[in-house]
Amino acid sequence: MEGHIKKHKLDYLLSLQYPVLLEKRNDRFFLVITELSLIAEGKNLESAYEELCARKKKLFEDALESGIEDTVNLPDKIQRRNQVFYQLKIFLVKSLIVCLLAVSLSTLIAVEIRDKLFKSNNVSNIMNEALIATERFAVLSKPDKEEKIGRLRNALGELRPFIHEFQAVLKEEPGIKH
Repeated sequence: MEGHIKKHKLDYLLSLQYPVLLEKRNDRFFLVITELSLIAEGKNLESAYEELCARKKKLFEDALESGIEDTVNLPDKIQRRNQVFYQLKIFLVKSLIVCLLAVSLSTLIAVEIRDKLFKSNNVSNIMNEALIATERFAVLSKPDKEEKIGRLRNALGELRPFIHEFQAVLKEEPGIKH
């Protein structure tokens, strides 16, 4: 199994596309992979390329045999891509943490507001005001009642999105006493 894994890793390393510098001096060809510190020389371009491929393969095989394949420099393009993905992961984790903190904080604030509303004496005051408003409404003429009902419907329509947002927070959970 380990031989299969090493072959797979070797195939991967050999498939990486490294930039190759080409230089010709005095009827000799020089090929250089700077990221791997490899230089190959040949009488023609084909022999220089074959020498470079052989040296690259030897370097990768030696790294795999020594167990240090993770220290092999990857092409700059892959290193930059890996760095971008790493930074993106960090950004997403930080964003998730900020979102969780915001949700936690808003939940705590909503619970605190709910507790203050329902534990205070203002509930009885609100109930008294509602009774007074009901008594005043009962003595209004029919057109005045219809006009008030229309205004109340409009106001409730404008409040509907806010009511739906806080409805879950304001619900009493069974078994929990406030």
